[in-house]
Amino acid sequence: MTTPLKEIDDYQTMDGALLRAAFEVAARLTIDDYEDIPISRLTLGRLREDDLVPILDQVRGEAAELKHAMLGQSADDPESNPEGWVL
Repeated sequence: MTTPLKEIDDYQTMDGALLRAAFEVAARLTIDDYEDIPISRLTLGRLREDDLVPILDQVRGEAAELKHAMLGQSADDPESNPEGWVL
């Protein structure tokens, strides 16, 4: 379970690539002025930017559903986002 963490800086391993991709997706969805890093560079060429679009949409939708389930708030309601989450 700790192997991917040990390999995150090793740009030759798939375990590290998977974790880097996950962090990149999270950063793109939660940080307003985040400068994207090309996903293909992080994933040893396994993912392209075109591949990432449906993943970002899915994660964004699931995060909104989770927020609604936990807080009873709609992601579309501006009043339900007092902390200014990017979602």
